[in-house]
Amino acid sequence: MTKIRPSEITPEHVYFTRRDFIKTAGLLAGGAALMAACMPEETPAAESSATSTPDQSPNAIAREDERGDPINSYEDITNFNNYYEFTTDK
Repeated sequence: MTKIRPSEITPEHVYFTRRDFIKTAGLLAGGAALMAACMPEETPAAESSATSTPDQSPNAIAREDERGDPINSYEDITNFNNYYEFTTDK
């Protein structure tokens, strides 16, 4: 039985070309994912706020977030303390 040398299995230029192909494919996939993440998302809430009816004042729209929940007050936001972030042994 003859032993096959690794250099006889795959030529070196094919081996390095394969690495370039994988690197390029990874960069393209990463770029596509980044573009998809950075594109503005069109939601029905954004369309409805752009075409608000005359009986809705801008202040009424601003008091709710995109899901219709009331927004937090300035007092709630500035006084929040997450003391038990990792453990209760502080």
